[in-house]
Amino acid sequence: MDMDMVDLMDIEDMEVTELLQTPRIQDDTADLRGLSQPFISQTCKKVADAIAQISHRFIKMPATLTEQEEAMQKFRRIANFPTVIGAIECTHIRVKKLNVDGGHLYINCKGFPSLNIQVVFDADCKIMDIVTRWRGSVHDSRIFRESRLKQRFEAGAFSGILLGDSGYACIPYLFTQL
Repeated sequence: MDMDMVDLMDIEDMEVTELLQTPRIQDDTADLRGLSQPFISQTCKKVADAIAQISHRFIKMPATLTEQEEAMQKFRRIANFPTVIGAIECTHIRVKKLNVDGGHLYINCKGFPSLNIQVVFDADCKIMDIVTRWRGSVHDSRIFRESRLKQRFEAGAFSGILLGDSGYACIPYLFTQL
């Protein structure tokens, strides 16, 4: 079936996360809908690219003082954290084992290949910042240390602080557990 003949909206009910996981799931999805696995794969890439192109509209840190104060009020209501504007965490997203030079760098501390993704959430669990470029062997603290978000905190762009776990250093704008 030609890509131009199928409207992307015809397959909107497919869960993108399911499709992006494995070719086998893409095969099953394709079979169920009378499409080819390469078409499903191409569609997943188009959807991911489209999401990436508009992500800046939805994934953003509170910019104004008013937005930052609103974010802090929400965290205060949840857990009485008065100056927290976001919670930061890294998570490992499993990837296929890479049999190329440097493939071992994707092996994380749990022993499987992954990307280490850093995410900052607001009190409503909405993503405000995301970093997706690091291999699984990279430590959470390095990802933050080399992020644009850290530079923005150091430049005074935010009046609040982040709340993180012990994977991060406790610094004036990032509060971690003891």
